[in-house]
Amino acid sequence: APAARPSPIDSRFNAGLALLEEGSGARYVIQLMMTDARDPDYLRAYLAEASRAIGPESLFLYPSGSAETPKVGVLYGAFKTRQEANQAMGSLPENLRQFRPYVRAVEAVRTDIRRTPSA
Repeated sequence: APAARPSPIDSRFNAGLALLEEGSGARYVIQLMMTDARDPDYLRAYLAEASRAIGPESLFLYPSGSAETPKVGVLYGAFKTRQEANQAMGSLPENLRQFRPYVRAVEAVRTDIRRTPSA
């Protein structure tokens, strides 16, 4: 039997953590939104919509917030320069601008990662 494929959420979490590792080469990302980690249905729906708009392989998730209020950050892209990230942000489709996306340095996102395991 074929190995079970990870869910879209799990696979984008894995990709997100890989992206945020030191050696990934990414310097800038676009933060699309932050959502409550306890509402996976909403995250799943948002991810599906965003995937249709910009392709799942350029979407990344990371754990944020605290153990009491766990959050999930949704990132788009992996850019070498702030200018590239700004250009990509300018061409985001309308439905992905609803949460006022902004460019972030990968460094800054790294410090945002929730270290505590979620309950």
